[in-house]
Amino acid sequence: MSDETPEEAEVDDVPLEEPPTEEPPVEEAEQEPEEERDPLEVALERAEVAEKEIAYKDAEIQNVRKRLMAEKAEAIQYGGMGMARRMLTVLADVDRAMTGIEEDDQSPVAQ
Repeated sequence: MSDETPEEAEVDDVPLEEPPTEEPPVEEAEQEPEEERDPLEVALERAEVAEKEIAYKDAEIQNVRKRLMAEKAEAIQYGGMGMARRMLTVLADVDRAMTGIEEDDQSPVAQ
């Protein structure tokens, strides 16, 4: 048995990395085509990307508007439901109270 801790054993099992090999120098001629791009082409590409982005944002805004309109219509349609439910319980209580009053009762509450 060895006196090494498990962490030390794991470190010993890891292969050593080889030093990076030197890459051949890149010739300047290969880099020049990137730098020689026509500024007009670059501007046109940027404009095209910007137009697409604007179109996506416009579509997103339209979708949000449609969703808000649908939610607003739903709120208007079903907005009174809570109040109607509360009123039903009150009306049911009043109806029960009315049926419990005798017809010949002359008290002010019965009137």
